[in-house]
Amino acid sequence: MDIHERIIRLYIKDNGAGCSHVRESLGLSGMKERVRNAGGHITITPTGGFMIVCILPRDDEHKGDESGAVESFGC
Repeated sequence: MDIHERIIRLYIKDNGAGCSHVRESLGLSGMKERVRNAGGHITITPTGGFMIVCILPRDDEHKGDESGAVESFGC
């Protein structure tokens, strides 16, 4: 996780084999919806392992409070 003044970048990665096609079900579609509702972007990469990157705007209410910033976005 990278926390900057204006954004939070969250990386989720495994070291598996990955896959050629991702079937989106409730888990991934729910993540996409929550990130979009927070004004962020999400990227899902299934090759070379599986990686999800969420970029979320910082909420002014949480500036300087890095302990709860990600949880407030639901990602």
